[in-house]
Amino acid sequence: MLEKLKEKLRKVKAKLTKKLEEKATQKEEEPKKPSKTAPKLKVKRALKRAIGIELSPQDLEDILWDLQVSLLESDVAVPVADEVLRRVKERLTGRKLGLRENPRKVAEEVLEEALREILEPKEKVDLMEVIKAKNERNEPAVLVFFGINGTGKTTTIAKL
Repeated sequence: MLEKLKEKLRKVKAKLTKKLEEKATQKEEEPKKPSKTAPKLKVKRALKRAIGIELSPQDLEDILWDLQVSLLESDVAVPVADEVLRRVKERLTGRKLGLRENPRKVAEEVLEEALREILEPKEKVDLMEVIKAKNERNEPAVLVFFGINGTGKTTTIAKL
């Protein structure tokens, strides 16, 4: 299941990279206007290239749709998928990609950052405090270990 999700996320990253690269080449292929102010145009063109490309919400529409479908097909909860999409869209819409920035790296960073923010807990949990509080109330402290076969659940439990 995780491999399928990883593969789908790779495809989304590839599409996003492709879109960023297309946008960059469109920016570079502006028609040349012959005029008396040719030096000014060269400076303007160089500045535009240095400033970089900018993604619009329309540029991201298909990519975000594919990402949403991939997440939902991989049994990611709808609110979580929506939050991932919101964060990716927020980070990429209007973002200016510099001339030397690698579109693939930008796509990976944005997607990884969005997923990491959602998966990391907002606050740290002191497990010993939780267990002590449960003991004081004469309640059992229940710990759940879950994961894919062969990832070390039993070994970890034995170490505890």
